[in-house]
Amino acid sequence: MNPLKAELPNIAGIVLSGIAMTACGTVLPDPSIAFKVVDALAPNFAHQFLSGMDYRRFKDFLVRPHPGDLNHDLDQLMKDALLQALHHIETAYLEKLEAETDFTLWQKAKDRPFEEVKRAFKLLRKNLLREEEYQKEFGESLSDDEKIDFDLSIWLRDGSWTGLPKLTNELFKFPEIENEERWQELKNYFEENLPWIYDLSFKEALKDERNLKAYKAFQMFVLETVVQQNSDTHLKLDEIKITLLALENNLQTQSQAVLNNLLENDIRQLRKEINRTFGKVIAEIIRSEKRIIDSVNSKGNEIIEKLNSINPVGERNPVIEKHLIKEPFRPTVFLGRQDDIEDIRRILFDENHLLLLVNGKGGVGKTSLASRYYHEYQEQYSHMAWVLRETSIGDAILALAPNLHIQFDPLQSRNERLDILLTRLSNLKKPCLLVIDNANDYEDLNTYYKLLNRCSNFHILLTTRITEFGQARTKEIRSLPKETALELFQRYYPAVAHEEQARFDALYTAVNGNTLVLELMAKQLKEANDLREKYRLADLIADLQTKGIFRLQHSSEVQLNYQKYQKARPEDVIAALYDLEELSDDERKLGSVMAVLPPEGIQIKTLDILLPETAWWDNALKKLALKGWLDFNRKEKEIKISPVVQEIIRNKNADRLPADSLLLINSLSNELAYEGWSEKVHGENPDYKETSLYALYAESVLNACLSEEYATILLAKRVMRHYSNYLNNEKAKTWFARIETILADKNSNDWLFLNAATQSIMGDVYKSEGRTSETLGCYQKDLEISKSLHERYPEQVSYKNGLGIAYQRLGDVYKSEGRMSETLGCYQKDLEISKSLHERYPEQVFYKNGLGIAYERLGDVHRSEGRMSEALGCYQKYLELMSSLHESYPEQVDYQYSYGTSLIFLGDVMEEMGNSGKEHFLIAYDVYKNLLQKVPNHADARQNFNWVKRKLGK
Repeated sequence: MNPLKAELPNIAGIVLSGIAMTACGTVLPDPSIAFKVVDALAPNFAHQFLSGMDYRRFKDFLVRPHPGDLNHDLDQLMKDALLQALHHIETAYLEKLEAETDFTLWQKAKDRPFEEVKRAFKLLRKNLLREEEYQKEFGESLSDDEKIDFDLSIWLRDGSWTGLPKLTNELFKFPEIENEERWQELKNYFEENLPWIYDLSFKEALKDERNLKAYKAFQMFVLETVVQQNSDTHLKLDEIKITLLALENNLQTQSQAVLNNLLENDIRQLRKEINRTFGKVIAEIIRSEKRIIDSVNSKGNEIIEKLNSINPVGERNPVIEKHLIKEPFRPTVFLGRQDDIEDIRRILFDENHLLLLVNGKGGVGKTSLASRYYHEYQEQYSHMAWVLRETSIGDAILALAPNLHIQFDPLQSRNERLDILLTRLSNLKKPCLLVIDNANDYEDLNTYYKLLNRCSNFHILLTTRITEFGQARTKEIRSLPKETALELFQRYYPAVAHEEQARFDALYTAVNGNTLVLELMAKQLKEANDLREKYRLADLIADLQTKGIFRLQHSSEVQLNYQKYQKARPEDVIAALYDLEELSDDERKLGSVMAVLPPEGIQIKTLDILLPETAWWDNALKKLALKGWLDFNRKEKEIKISPVVQEIIRNKNADRLPADSLLLINSLSNELAYEGWSEKVHGENPDYKETSLYALYAESVLNACLSEEYATILLAKRVMRHYSNYLNNEKAKTWFARIETILADKNSNDWLFLNAATQSIMGDVYKSEGRTSETLGCYQKDLEISKSLHERYPEQVSYKNGLGIAYQRLGDVYKSEGRMSETLGCYQKDLEISKSLHERYPEQVFYKNGLGIAYERLGDVHRSEGRMSEALGCYQKYLELMSSLHESYPEQVDYQYSYGTSLIFLGDVMEEMGNSGKEHFLIAYDVYKNLLQKVPNHADARQNFNWVKRKLGK
């Protein structure tokens, strides 16, 4: 049954009464006559309806022009009624199922019956909204069979539910219940019951006072329908109105003159004629009313109740207090923010901005600032409210209902309740102030932003981390200056020793000047040292730098006024500053990445190298900056994260940190890979500043993520190699100790190979310190592991190459000790392996260079032992290989240097054997001269160049 046609009998009498008032109220001088006319027209409805009615306003409403179609308010009411109908169908269907099914109490508690049905209804509501939006966007491209008519006003005018089967089929296209029979039963129930349940929902919606505009639109539509059915009557009414208006206003027309003449001659006769004519009109109206009422079932009580619910004129509304809810705390300690208070007042009052976002990092002092403003300027406002956004802005605002004397229907949705509440708020005397604390969810603000702007009589202040929001005005709150922050710290911890104040800089840096964290740390120190000094500021700073905020040595509850907290442990309050649940998965992943990098500015171009797959994080970065998790300097193209935010993310994201950081770990490992088989050969001359930056990043990442995962140990090994190469032995040793602990019980091939390489690097560290015994021990462990791996997997190239390097380094140690026999044995093994690798991979530059070095080392041993012929042969091979590499890579400095060295060694041996080496020295002279023009500071090349000059007498 169509809901509009169901309502026609309810409203017909009232509408016809309005028609009568329109016709009579204008021309009859005595309002009581109008009452009598209307009473005669609608005896069943008129008395109750007219007793509290403003007839002049009602008349104006009926005769003014109105839209040809239902307005947006009524259209929205009908759509809301449809969603409410879905809710009622769900309730009725579940009650039906429960009545048909016998459950024990245990089954009800354990199996949660009908959970699948509830989920299905939830999805039906979402699908309905989603289908409507889809067809709005893509309607033009859909065929007629694919389209569903969502214009409910057309359903009303059409008087049928012709679109219902198509809507049902679309919503029930994909089964949400595994039992096909149950799914079909639900579909049939939906289609059979939706029309009459929607009819009830529509009537209930009309009764609601917040739908006043829609109700008026509905009245206008019914009136239009009635007028269309009685066009002849309206023609007669218009004719009478024109005549009577002409008489009343003394229009100077011929008809008026005739009428005036008639009045002068026989006014009584004229009145009789008018009454006679008017009587015919009234009779026609009564007949029309009877036809309409007889054609429908008479129901008007609901509309009469609606009208009767309006407060009679003169009845006093309940008093609304100045403070619509409990006042916020007043900060007892407030330093360095008075200028910010004045700025807020200026923006709201002088610049006339009705909505202001007071933004800044979590814990920077936004809430205290807003509270101070609330108390300092309360005399400027007629009404004030302070709410805390916990689940949503909408829920926070609804907390104002009791003091606004609003009682909601339990069946009303949140949007329906908000509409009523905001209407009540918008009618309060301005200016009013509404502060919404903790409004950090961007999507939530986007949902309620337009609703908030309905209250043009309010200044709305939101404390938030959101950095910008459309055209909304913002006021950024930064950290207190260090001097002011120290004063604040001393207010909460007066006992801080004077000599400890010098350490405050380190504390300020460790927490990035976060006001709330400084307050909590001061109170924590005061609590810890209440009876005796046992936890000094230096201890706190050490804990922050090594363990972090969430693992302090001393932690206990402290008193504070922050949001819902009155007494809490510092780590609980700090953890609540940022909620990871408000982030998307990509945003959480990027948050993890930023949480393990150093808390300093990082260039976007650097991040492009470290996170080469930029598609997923470009938008995530912008969103994190917008939501206040990161600082983004657009001018410098640089991002930065607070150490406090890092700690929160690491603490809450602990389970996913390694996985989220894997791409970063692999990229850093690749950037620090000096081994020739790495994907990115950094070259033998890596840029020190660049690699040192990556080593710093890698250390930060490993401090958060080092585990038994191979990727993290590989990165740690490469960090260790970096510090070994640049003679930062202490850091190299630190990383060796951390790696060795993890590798101790690892026996798989990859882990053993990694262990061998680590032992080799540590041998280099000891060698640079002249600790021969320790060096020999590390190189021997390297050789032992490498031998084992090569024996098990003789065709594995990396294991074979590792074995050659192990022989080479061990031979270097033996040579330094004069143990030439062991040296010769090691170098010969190295040469044998290097030859094999070069023959197998002749185009591989790394193996060719390795073979050249093997010949050089073996030649050195033969020369030192007086075997000049063998030395000559080795140096000739060395020169041949280095010449080839230099020819192939003329710009490669190391190959050019080695080429010059091979020329000197060969020339020198030739002279020792009685031959001339001048030709080789002349070539070496040119090689080094050219090299030094490119790299003037190459010390080894300079030394060799000077030796050649002396040799040539230059």
